[in-house]
Amino acid sequence: PAPAAAPPDAPAAPPAASSRTHVWAFEEGRGTLSLPNEGVQPLHLAGVKWTEGRNGGGLLLDGVNSRVRLDAADWQTLASTNSFTLSAWVRATDFKEAQPVFSRQTEARKGWVMTANTAGNVLLEVRGGGDKLRLVSKDVLSPETWHHLAMTLDVSSGTTRAAIYVDGLLSASGEAPWLPEGNDLPMLIGAYRWSASYDLHFDGRLDSVVVCPSALSAG
Repeated sequence: PAPAAAPPDAPAAPPAASSRTHVWAFEEGRGTLSLPNEGVQPLHLAGVKWTEGRNGGGLLLDGVNSRVRLDAADWQTLASTNSFTLSAWVRATDFKEAQPVFSRQTEARKGWVMTANTAGNVLLEVRGGGDKLRLVSKDVLSPETWHHLAMTLDVSSGTTRAAIYVDGLLSASGEAPWLPEGNDLPMLIGAYRWSASYDLHFDGRLDSVVVCPSALSAG
């Protein structure tokens, strides 16, 4: 597995892939859509610039208006069981403000969100049963450094088991005796809109987004 602060040229050990994994590598180099390695579910790009990624092409997000969106219907197709793994390579400019990674939640419609806080820790919040499960990574991200981040949710046992991986290593995990709240929201990457007054945008580079419809482990 990769060390906790892997340099750009070091391989990470993300959760193992499966034949149903969808990967958006951002090799198009132009346009407002990015297609996965299989299937037809596009990522919709708004306010981003094409740039050099960790491997080949990538996206530059401006921290103000940028967001990447997977429509709700496409998300449900890829993660129909509500057990899944999400991962991406990210390179944040800094951590002066919280940096959103993945989200499917607003104040009115609860769900889950993964961010990095101003100290560089990765946070995962899952809401359900009138409560919330909140995880904080033991590993800390460095600015202007590529990190591989992954989150898993597993509801197969009738509870919610969640985990955060940083550079291929398990960094936090937890379980709650309820299931996550469902909603009809799209999945946002690099953006988190809790409310009109709390609207976060990632500032930095993004590469290789992966969705797998099962909760995988490292290895």
